[in-house]
This record gives sequence, C-alpha cells and structure tokens, in this order.
Amino acid sequence: MNQTVIIFNPKSGSSDDDFRAQIETALKSRGIEYSMLETTPDISGGELARQAFEDGALHLIACGGDGTVMSVVNGLGHAVEKKVWPAKTTRRRFYRLCRAEPRTC
Repeated sequence: MNQTVIIFNPKSGSSDDDFRAQIETALKSRGIEYSMLETTPDISGGELARQAFEDGALHLIACGGDGTVMSVVNGLGHAVEKKVWPAKTTRRRFYRLCRAEPRTC
C-alpha cells in the first residue's frame, strides 16, 4: 500500500461530479503516489482508515462530508496524530496555498 491513502466517499453531499478528478489531479501534479479507497454502504471510512493504518499508510486524507471525516477520525482512535482540513469549505484556500507554496502540499 502507498504511504498516502485517500478515503473517498463518492455519495457525500460534499462531492461534486469532478471532485475525485480534482483530488487525483492535485496529487499527481505534485508527484504524490497514493491509493484511493472508496466507502460503501457496507464499508465505512473508519474501517478503511484502520485497515490502511495497519497496512502501513502514513498519510490518510478523508474526502467527503462531515460524516466521512468523523468516521475516519473515530476509526483511528487516539493512536495517531490527526490533522483535519475540511475539503469543500476550504478547497479554494488549499489550491491557492498549493500554488503559492507547492512544497507544503
């Protein structure tokens, strides 16, 4: 498994039609290797996060709404340091930051 894992909820109300493509474009343009895991009605973001962490992921990025983010955070428990960056509400700021300081992304 790659060190960076994206946990993506395709059914989230926060996901535009091209949200997945935007994420993939941003990561690829920076040369970041990643794996993308999708939640399903039967497999939660928390389950995917735990499995990714157990498989050696160092960076987990939750992409979806509040429920997706909370599921991932709760799935990891207190074992790891977490940073949460809401995707939809601050996406523009993220892209501006990446353009201004590509090393930070």
